[in-house]
Amino acid sequence: ADPTLFNAFFALHRELLPDCPIRPAHGDTAQLVEEIASGEIDAAIVTLPVADLSLCVDEVQQDRLVVCLRADHPLASKAALQPADLQQNPTVFYHPQRNAQAHTRLLELLEEVGVKIEEYSRASHPTEMQGLVKQGFGLALIREGTMLDAELTTRPVAGVGWTVDTAFIYKKQGHPKTVPMLIRLLKSRLTPQTTNGKKPPRSAGKGPEQMTLLD
Repeated sequence: ADPTLFNAFFALHRELLPDCPIRPAHGDTAQLVEEIASGEIDAAIVTLPVADLSLCVDEVQQDRLVVCLRADHPLASKAALQPADLQQNPTVFYHPQRNAQAHTRLLELLEEVGVKIEEYSRASHPTEMQGLVKQGFGLALIREGTMLDAELTTRPVAGVGWTVDTAFIYKKQGHPKTVPMLIRLLKSRLTPQTTNGKKPPRSAGKGPEQMTLLD
């Protein structure tokens, strides 16, 4: 999840509930969903989608997906890449097990613009993702605004509005009463994102049903 959002939530929690201890936990979507469902943790910030209907899903942020590539890559001379550029170059994805539904949806969005990816390198963490791109194993789609290695850069994809969507998840029954309150306050402090009158971006994190989130 976006570390800025992660840190903002903890800062708000400390401000309003200074005597309540916080024990952070990191994990992929499936792991965090299981830990919330079991009661091991109270809430999580995750990347959509998540299909567990026992959880509340409160979307808080949409970020554009952009292409991460080496700064010295020939495509870095372009202001924006074409979908065909993704087809003609090796690709790096997050491992499908991190969020199988998001992975499937991303492949669907790529196919809709004529890009069919059958073979790709896999990463399990943002640092690994950038490392593989840096080593020349391919291009990657990442969250716009991600802190980059000095040898990397990003470019948008022309003609698309793909986003990665972030949300808080917590159990519908038995959650701490402070969790919804903290989420509402945090959302009120975030800068609203607008589409400037344009059609809203198409999410790479949502399927046909409402889903939930992950880190």
